[in-house]
Amino acid sequence: MSLLANSYMYIGVSFHGAITAVCHGKKAVAFDYVQNGKTRDLFNMLNLNEYYVTHSKNLFTQVLHCHKNMLPVDIKEKVISLHHHFDAIIGILKDDKSYVKNRNDFICKLSKTISKINMTFDSFRTMNYNYEILKSQFAQLDDLSRTVHMQHANLQQEHASLQQSNANLQDHIKAQNTIYIKNNEEKNKFNQKIAQLQANNNELRNQLGILNREKSELEQWKNEMISSRTYSFINKINNIKKNIKK
Repeated sequence: MSLLANSYMYIGVSFHGAITAVCHGKKAVAFDYVQNGKTRDLFNMLNLNEYYVTHSKNLFTQVLHCHKNMLPVDIKEKVISLHHHFDAIIGILKDDKSYVKNRNDFICKLSKTISKINMTFDSFRTMNYNYEILKSQFAQLDDLSRTVHMQHANLQQEHASLQQSNANLQDHIKAQNTIYIKNNEEKNKFNQKIAQLQANNNELRNQLGILNREKSELEQWKNEMISSRTYSFINKINNIKKNIKK
């Protein structure tokens, strides 16, 4: 009851749930798919026919209509009428007169039984219990129950928010890990290229060393050739040829 009393709107199939919500001034839609007669009569009595639904195809529309238009129901006159009704019943039960129908003394026996129960309750209340204290304690427990329900609802919302934050954090961590892995892959590829270039550079250095050695050998051969008698003799012959041509 405390949950319904602290709710915004009741939508359901329960007859007593609808009564509780309306009595606490809440909006209510009766989804009476089994077409319970007393639920229909209740909404007729309270002039809430437009919020009585028997088919699911109309439920969404009527819920929106209820959300926008339904006002709290004034049940003061109904409560007064019920009090008069129950007062009349109690009066009959406490009356010493015998009410016999078809020679059946059931009502008379029930009246005597109720009287005995009342006497027993009065004796318990005066001898063992302080009724007002119990009533106050019950009210305190009811208030505590409502407070606990509201705190539980708030904790559920905070828990859902924390779960969402955790999910977002996990997604961020996954994204960062993906970027880290990709960067490592790029770094490994770059290091492989550097290693390949270093290997090529070493190969070129080796080839350059070989060429330098060959060049040195050629220079040495050239110098030996120039300083040889054969080279001098060939130069003399070439000079003679030039003079002859002239």
